[in-house]
Amino acid sequence: MLRPLKKLIGFAVHAHKFRHTFATEYLKRVGNRASAQVLGHTSYAMVMRYVHLDRGDLARDFDLRTPF
Repeated sequence: MLRPLKKLIGFAVHAHKFRHTFATEYLKRVGNRASAQVLGHTSYAMVMRYVHLDRGDLARDFDLRTPF
């Protein structure tokens, strides 16, 4: 399924990368531990192996949750 996509867009697409992207975006938008269940993991620690947040993500989260 991904080989025709590679020809169309001109670079390789890896299925597992979609899992990492989904985990990161799900955590950014929903922001709770249900992501472990959605991804089929038994621990939140395993989910964090898939999530890739940057400093901007962390700063936005801090600003949203800081009371002052």
